[in-house]
Amino acid sequence: MTWVDDAVLLHVQQVARGSMTFEILTSRYGRQICSAKVGGEQQRALLPGARFSVEHAGDGPNQTPLVEIENIVGGIAEDDATATGPVVWVAMREILREFLPLLAPAKGVYQATQEVLDALGQPGNRWALAYFRWELSVLENLDHVSRLGHCRSVFNSGEVIYFAPRRGTAVTREEAGAFLDKVIPVPGFLLGKRDASATELRQAEELLTQIFESTAMEEAALDEMPESREIVIKRSKGIRAVPKPPPTPKKGLTEDDYRRRLLSLRPLQVVDSSASSS
Repeated sequence: MTWVDDAVLLHVQQVARGSMTFEILTSRYGRQICSAKVGGEQQRALLPGARFSVEHAGDGPNQTPLVEIENIVGGIAEDDATATGPVVWVAMREILREFLPLLAPAKGVYQATQEVLDALGQPGNRWALAYFRWELSVLENLDHVSRLGHCRSVFNSGEVIYFAPRRGTAVTREEAGAFLDKVIPVPGFLLGKRDASATELRQAEELLTQIFESTAMEEAALDEMPESREIVIKRSKGIRAVPKPPPTPKKGLTEDDYRRRLLSLRPLQVVDSSASSS
């Protein structure tokens, strides 16, 4: 079957003259191990996290899918292995390898991966929000969290949302009822809020860790989470808060146009002309 999809490069497994074997995450066909014939310029452009279009062109050696890649953009430079980008990316790659089977559908995970890459390219600490949302997307994809779609809409109406560990589902305060002390509050930024306090970041880490340890790890036959995740968690604990991003200028307006429009919205100062004339 021939297919075309968008992909993100997770990891290069082998490089030979004129070809590469690599692990990718695609929008519609999940995690794949593929081979491609690539020139030197393409090889240099294929950094971890690079995004490109991929076309399945048949099977290569050992039945590894042979693909053609085009339109390579982005990627995470690995010059400094201690920088946030490489540290976060290693954790994501290892979590996917442990929990997401090859070829398993993962559209939500793919979209969340794009959002992490976008956040890593921005100043500040928005990567932490995107990363924890990404972990939640992995757990949703594995069916370890349910009813979040419904609860997101309820949360937008001002309702606090909780997670019931035994049921593996998100619930409202009313649904929790007499068991309110047995459920865990879900931080607002996991449900769509655009900012987070240090307390909410800690709550998210504890909630996601509990879900991984109570259900996902057992299903994946793991005794512990990848060590790379703990490094990301330690880095996130140094963040005091993540503010809302600034408003995005409308299309067609330059930054100067947008700044002038904001200034024009300031209240006008009213001068009493009669007082000045006297």
